[in-house]
Amino acid sequence: MRNMGIYAKGGRVLAVVLSTLVWVGCGKSSSGAEDFAKDMKVTFSPTKSSVIEPGENAVFDIRVTGVDNLKSLEVAKYREGEFVSDLAEVSKGSFEGDKYTYIYTVDQEDGLGNIVLKFTPVDIYDNEGETVSFTIEVTGHQLIPTGAKIVSRMTGATPAGENYPNPNRTDLWYNVGGTDLGIYWRMGGDKVGIVFGDTYGRDWRPGYTPDWRSNVLAFSTDTNLLDGLTFDDMVCDETGSAKEIIYSAHNTSGTGDWSSIPTAGIRIGTTDYIHYMNVKAWNPIWLTNWSGYASSTDGGQSWTLHKELFKSSSRFAQVALWEQGEWIYAMGSIIGRRGLPYLARFKGENILSPNKYEYWNSEYGWMQNAELSTTPLFGNYTNEMYAEPTLVYHDYFKRWISVYYNEVKGRLVMRDAPQPTGPWSEERLVVEETQYPELYGGFIHPLKLDGPYVYVSFTQWDPLYNVFLMRIDLTTETE
Repeated sequence: MRNMGIYAKGGRVLAVVLSTLVWVGCGKSSSGAEDFAKDMKVTFSPTKSSVIEPGENAVFDIRVTGVDNLKSLEVAKYREGEFVSDLAEVSKGSFEGDKYTYIYTVDQEDGLGNIVLKFTPVDIYDNEGETVSFTIEVTGHQLIPTGAKIVSRMTGATPAGENYPNPNRTDLWYNVGGTDLGIYWRMGGDKVGIVFGDTYGRDWRPGYTPDWRSNVLAFSTDTNLLDGLTFDDMVCDETGSAKEIIYSAHNTSGTGDWSSIPTAGIRIGTTDYIHYMNVKAWNPIWLTNWSGYASSTDGGQSWTLHKELFKSSSRFAQVALWEQGEWIYAMGSIIGRRGLPYLARFKGENILSPNKYEYWNSEYGWMQNAELSTTPLFGNYTNEMYAEPTLVYHDYFKRWISVYYNEVKGRLVMRDAPQPTGPWSEERLVVEETQYPELYGGFIHPLKLDGPYVYVSFTQWDPLYNVFLMRIDLTTETE
């Protein structure tokens, strides 16, 4: 049995899912002892609560039938389907008749996953009755973008009339005149990797695409982004040009390997990984041959390819990656810009084994090797689809944030949630094409998550085709 309710107080919301799970009594009593536990039933009467931040309480009433033969009510805590701890052993003497008021105080870690409290009655002969589960989803203070502006140009030459700082002059120093994306990942300390997509030489202009490379890689230890982001260097060939790090045959027939486009990066131990899609054709729709990973054990200077890990039809053809605690979360989507977001998680040692990933299903929870059982986290197929995904856990707000491109509306938008499984906020506007024509992307800098803002790299297509750094200021809305 499953019941869903939303309880509100003072403008704050606690979403609770109440479900009853039947466990067979384990019959721990001695031979001949009567099993009173089989007749015990646990029921809830949740009160209105406002569970927003660590330290606040969820309060609800519990009733147990057959309480005269109750020895104790055992309370255990689970998060994301995994046991966390035993919380309490409530004795019969704590009940007033058949009723007990239980108070759960949300702790700091609860924002990282659904909180499930499991209550099991135990009779005087140590028989266990059926267990009832109570799931709390803390919706929290949702985030609102209050302003967004370009801080600097990240790549390419400065055209006439543009006034943004341009600290990298990649056209002069790295033979990068046009490129896109700018996907970050943490490489330890203050160092980040920044990988770009299709890249052209310093003489690039609309319609002229010399020195084509499918991807190039920069590094930065710059954490003062108020005046822009400065590269330390890029991975270069013997001529000093930024070189392609993930091979592509550059076969533009539409039947082969057109380009190898990065979608996310992550460091696991001392190894760096880039998730990329091997593109078959761009027009009239995006098609891939497959998606896979490239790995580097020398700080990004050379890369080994791990091909065909995800099929062309995969819901993880494109992903955003973020490590939090013992898990790496992958928010994925199908190829192109007209899909919805799905969620998987895996341990670092399993990154190259998608059959060992656990995939999120909103009804059944985490399911191993079950990509086709994943359910969308949010959105619809009308006007809220998901493209160029990015995902971070924001330390200042204690919220998960995803910034992405809504191609249908021509907008850069964002959503946030208390945990990667949700519940995700509605889509909120960051900037739109009337302000920045032909925009797309929106990848969050992973080291600037300690204040009421995020910094993102985003791209403008023709006639600029380069990457810019944008700051997005954020505030909270209490719901």
